[in-house]
Amino acid sequence: MTTFNWNAQDYAANATAQAGWAASVLPRLALRGDERILDIGCGNGAITAQLAAQVPQGVVVGMDASPAMVALARASHTAPNLSFIQGDAQILPTPGPFDWAFSNAALHWVPDHRAMLTALHPRMAPGGRLLFSFGGHGNAAAMVQAIEAKRRAPRWRGYFDDFSFAYTFPEAGPYRALLEQCGWIPESVALVPKAMRHDRAGLAGWIRTTWLPWVSRIPTGQVEDFVGGVIDHYCRDFPADEQGIITVAMCRLEALARVG
Repeated sequence: MTTFNWNAQDYAANATAQAGWAASVLPRLALRGDERILDIGCGNGAITAQLAAQVPQGVVVGMDASPAMVALARASHTAPNLSFIQGDAQILPTPGPFDWAFSNAALHWVPDHRAMLTALHPRMAPGGRLLFSFGGHGNAAAMVQAIEAKRRAPRWRGYFDDFSFAYTFPEAGPYRALLEQCGWIPESVALVPKAMRHDRAGLAGWIRTTWLPWVSRIPTGQVEDFVGGVIDHYCRDFPADEQGIITVAMCRLEALARVG
């Protein structure tokens, strides 16, 4: 699994969309207060800390592939029932057992979901469940088109030798089948349309901090020009409204399943 050089502080300052998506799915956990929870792709730990506050008699482990994210999470969130580890979701270096495996806005970074789901299954307690929300088929399609157009422009294409699309945006039906093949019993698997709204500065922050397969290839001094060009291209077809707000159509795959 490729690990990019995340700027954890910059990400944390531009993660309002991710926080909103988490807020929409967290109630589905219906926590009692004593569960053991694994948060896969915990990032800066803000959502992980919310989980820990909801299970005062439980335990929450946040895991992320980025050393910078884990360091920031550890420095920022110190509840006694909360810990953070660095690890690859396809390997899962924590033994469990867990009552819940949760992930928000992260698993589209994982190339091999079969490996992840297979590794996760034996780390769950009897009756354990997963709740995932991440980029699904068609996610941010217009933004992908804009950044791909900019990648191919003469000024930038020299930075993208051997480039390949880094995200996993699955469809609901095949993902349900994959869960079953890995020993899970799907309860709900669906693509959920979402709308992300930012002013231009907020949109630039989101692109700069999360579209790393593209942005990480650009020299630091030229990132602002590259990102600005992506926004200009996007806004040709999707201009800002009268308040300067730019809307990006998103699509999340939300999966709820239990161990078989």
